[in-house]
Amino acid sequence: MGKVNFNNKGSATAQFVPQIFKTLGVNVQQELFMPQGDALEKLRTGELDATICSCPAPVPAFANVKPESGLRFVTVPYEGALQATYLPASMRHEDYPALIGKEEVVDTIAAATVLISFNWPKDTARYRRTAKFVDAFFSKFSEFQKAPRHPSWKTVNLAATIPGWTRFAATEEWLRNWRSGQAKGQEADFKQFMSERPAIQSTEQTEQLFRQYLIWRSKQK
Repeated sequence: MGKVNFNNKGSATAQFVPQIFKTLGVNVQQELFMPQGDALEKLRTGELDATICSCPAPVPAFANVKPESGLRFVTVPYEGALQATYLPASMRHEDYPALIGKEEVVDTIAAATVLISFNWPKDTARYRRTAKFVDAFFSKFSEFQKAPRHPSWKTVNLAATIPGWTRFAATEEWLRNWRSGQAKGQEADFKQFMSERPAIQSTEQTEQLFRQYLIWRSKQK
């Protein structure tokens, strides 16, 4: 491949994506670094062959591209060595209505972003400050998933684990209390659900009722 833009210097794209090209066996003759808006203009004039962005979707510069521009996304295969570092992902019409058809799916890869804290000893001021932040952030996290916040907040998994890493103690405690509350809420919901149904007569009825309960509970939420 000839000239490829890897976003601004110092960005995650500039630091990590050139290695992805090498992993996929794609040789780049000239690496350039510029904002995506400038890169799109150079794509239109033929001064660039491609522009890459390791960014949360939708990227504003891409979302403003017109269908008649002649530009398109290129699929990135999730295979080989990429599977050890990245996650499979896809882009759809809802992400870029002007560039992706209603039934079209563009496969790509995604990188994970991790929130890391120093492992402060308990009974220290810094531990208490971090624990206070955890409680404030996690307790109000649902607010980040509402408009006009970025859609990527909806992809965050607060309970995710990383091999070889230990969760901050205050965070683990918060999650344990949250799961306990969820379990109690589920138990109360199930009792309410069962109170509205006739007595169970068989195992088959139990399984059927449980499926109905899951549907019922999703509607309550």
